[in-house]
Amino acid sequence: MAVPRRIAVALAGESATGDDGIRDVLARVGDPLTIAVTALGEEPPAPQASRRRTIGTLVVLALAGP
Repeated sequence: MAVPRRIAVALAGESATGDDGIRDVLARVGDPLTIAVTALGEEPPAPQASRRRTIGTLVVLALAGP
């Protein structure tokens, strides 16, 4: 599997070794979806709350009462 250039450059600059070092570099590189969308020249999608989280919030608000 080819390593995207941005990740390869970050890994080389940090001389990361081992899984933990690589995870640290990947965390600093940024969100993979944002990187991919940027590379394709599109706008990143707006973050979406999960349906379960939304329903949970509504239930808590309903139980809290006025």
